[in-house]
Amino acid sequence: MEKKILGLCASLVLVGPTLAGPPDLVFDEEIIDPVAAGDCKAVGDIDGDGRLDLLLGGRPGEDLAWYAWPHWQRTVIARAVEEFTTDMAVGDIDGDGDPDVVVGDGGTGTNLHWYRNPRPAGNPADGGAWQRLAIGSATDYVKDVELADFNLDGRLDVAVRTHGVVWIFFNNGGSWSRVQIRNGLTGEGMGSGDIDGDGDTDLLLPGMWLENPEPAADAATSAWAVRTIDGSLYQEVKALVADIDGDGAAEVVFSPSEGSGAVRWYKPTSGNPRGLWTGRTVIQNLPGCHTLQAGDIDHDGDIDLVVAQMHTHGGQIFVVLNNGGGMSWTQVPIGSGGIHNGVLADIDADGDLDLYGANWTTNPPVRLWRNAGQPCPEDFNNDGAVNSSDISVFLTTWIIDASSGGTATDWNRDGEINSSDISMYLGAWISAVDDGCQ
Repeated sequence: MEKKILGLCASLVLVGPTLAGPPDLVFDEEIIDPVAAGDCKAVGDIDGDGRLDLLLGGRPGEDLAWYAWPHWQRTVIARAVEEFTTDMAVGDIDGDGDPDVVVGDGGTGTNLHWYRNPRPAGNPADGGAWQRLAIGSATDYVKDVELADFNLDGRLDVAVRTHGVVWIFFNNGGSWSRVQIRNGLTGEGMGSGDIDGDGDTDLLLPGMWLENPEPAADAATSAWAVRTIDGSLYQEVKALVADIDGDGAAEVVFSPSEGSGAVRWYKPTSGNPRGLWTGRTVIQNLPGCHTLQAGDIDHDGDIDLVVAQMHTHGGQIFVVLNNGGGMSWTQVPIGSGGIHNGVLADIDADGDLDLYGANWTTNPPVRLWRNAGQPCPEDFNNDGAVNSSDISVFLTTWIIDASSGGTATDWNRDGEINSSDISMYLGAWISAVDDGCQ
């Protein structure tokens, strides 16, 4: 089942000097599985056909399964002992060139496993061909999973966060070494990325980041320094690392995953991530925002956000467009009904980012929102028609961009505001008037 959702530009948060909002976005909503749900979602090219497939894990009966592009044939990989929760990750654990699956199951015993993809010799559509292999005990329910080569030895390691502890399970190529990186935590939420720009992967927690020690080869034996970002931040979060303002350095973003609070991004105040950070608000209050993803949704060269509430907290689903430098944002509603742990990726390989997700376990369906693009970029004032008023608004906005560093009229995407943008826009406008907007 499929329906079209036209996201109209709904509201501006932290309004800056813009005269023309971005064109509407169109997302086609598709039901992948009307009866399934689960806490754990991920994507990966499971069968090696060059297209991303979808993965889902939940309680016994919901199972750990993957859905094959393009018809979404479901293959069960495993059934949970207790429950696959609350996060999972996909990556090549054994170095054989295909993606494997890492996920927690329950809160006791050896509750962290990886599932070996039967490729290249076997067929991943044969659920019985997948092997369940132990990583170790996380000592509690797994809340967050991040894969990275933390010690730069060429193998993917597994970082997991429970309510109270962060562990890294270092991959020894057939065995695992568990190291406690941080304890005494409350809540949930963890991201990863090179926050300090030194070439290794750090960890992001609510209001703080953990610095991978120098050299990274000592990641399993040396202490990870705790660096404060915002000591007053809520403790149940979704967290990610991204270059929000386009300066080439990492910033961080948080949303309140369970309670109330603002969606905010933070930047090192003086450029030093080991020092003070300055926070800026994207959305003043979005309770239960258990989906936080980042990517260039509208192809304007900067990083936008996708945020979504769980169905228990209102269920709003937004694209939040970055109007330039992260200083102002435009909320564009693209759906309703909620998502828990949604994933942003180019599922249909058409060059733009789509959204995959479902609500938490026992709350179907599984859905995909395909980004169908912008119906008419030349309709610059978003009035539903391509006419001379678009040229007026474009030229006025171009003057502002040229003096303020804005990017809305960088039509040729060369990073500069100059006369070639006007020429290209006018050519596109003429084509749209003559031939219609495709």
